[in-house]
Amino acid sequence: IFYERASEKFKEGGDEWRYAQSILSTIQSYIYLQSFSKVDSLLEIIHLHPIDITHSSRYNETMGLYHYTLQQYDSALVYFRYCEKTMQKNTNRCHLFLYIMRTYLNKEQLSKAVPYAQFLVDNSDNTNHLINAYYCLMKDAEEQNNIELLSTYAHKRADAQKMFRDMIKNYTSAMSYLVKYVSNPNPLRWFWTTLLGVTLLCII
Repeated sequence: IFYERASEKFKEGGDEWRYAQSILSTIQSYIYLQSFSKVDSLLEIIHLHPIDITHSSRYNETMGLYHYTLQQYDSALVYFRYCEKTMQKNTNRCHLFLYIMRTYLNKEQLSKAVPYAQFLVDNSDNTNHLINAYYCLMKDAEEQNNIELLSTYAHKRADAQKMFRDMIKNYTSAMSYLVKYVSNPNPLRWFWTTLLGVTLLCII
């Protein structure tokens, strides 16, 4: 909803670049929701947009995610590998490499997935990245029949999973506070209203 409203405002304001970027954000949200009919209609807008962003990393990452979600792994790799050549920041590359690694695993090409898993382990502190990367490295160690390495990766993955569970627990606690606040943002309003009323009554 936020991205859709942002798109409308950018379009009204005449900011074509931000309008296109916000549409891509909306598309990604609908991909996660697996609402592909809406994705297709928004892609038509992108392709007819006066500013050509079809060669941008953001567009290709979105298209890669689109095909990945549809389990069209060969097509997904075409877009992901294009992004790999253009993305510079490690934060963006880690997110991209996670999907490349998963795609190779889904294609049962473990040897091609391992370098991306190793990059994630060496460069990312995101627990979700680490859980997935160590899973890949565990499969590789198992295939090599390296019991010691398999045990090391298993322990590190367990540590990452514990950190992930703790993070989810904190988010859940935060959510309960936020829900409580939204339902009653001014819990002391009745007190101040009463006090004001009594004060005014006394003055009168």
